[in-house]
Amino acid sequence: MYHGQTLKAWQPFQDCQASIERLESASKPEIWRVDYVATVTLLRAVGHVLMNVDATTNLLVRAKLQMLWNDIEKHKSLHKIYWDFIKPERDRVLKEYLLSVSDFEEADEAILRFSADGCIKPWAPDDKTLYLEKKAALASGYSLPIDAAGLMSEALAFWLFILTEIELHISPHSETDCPF
Repeated sequence: MYHGQTLKAWQPFQDCQASIERLESASKPEIWRVDYVATVTLLRAVGHVLMNVDATTNLLVRAKLQMLWNDIEKHKSLHKIYWDFIKPERDRVLKEYLLSVSDFEEADEAILRFSADGCIKPWAPDDKTLYLEKKAALASGYSLPIDAAGLMSEALAFWLFILTEIELHISPHSETDCPF
């Protein structure tokens, strides 16, 4: 847990981080399918817990979240990862059990993946990755190619920004304090 984490939404956020790591290391279709569904569900759970738990128990959280969300709705093209992936993919998975994945194949070296400390993690020659249908991959703010774990990490960064903004808003701090 980072210093300054007071929101309940951090719990599904951290669980989602762990789920992405599992998805990255999945080696069989029956494993990645379960991890994919779990990760998509947890990505959406972050927002639900933030809105339905944190915002209902703290007026400062509610006010800051409303301000941020108004901006997200006003500038949908800047938040494609939410509008084109997090929300619709969660709906497809939970309501129809349809996944926006295309293949589980040998990894393309052009796809960058990162370790928890932010360093590039090279692919081994026999590493496989989960590829997305083109429509889902286009939700990324980055150029293609991107795999499922990469898009999930980008989606998690969407929530990291929001949670951090709210924590900074509700937590007293000085200029020298670093919340993380």
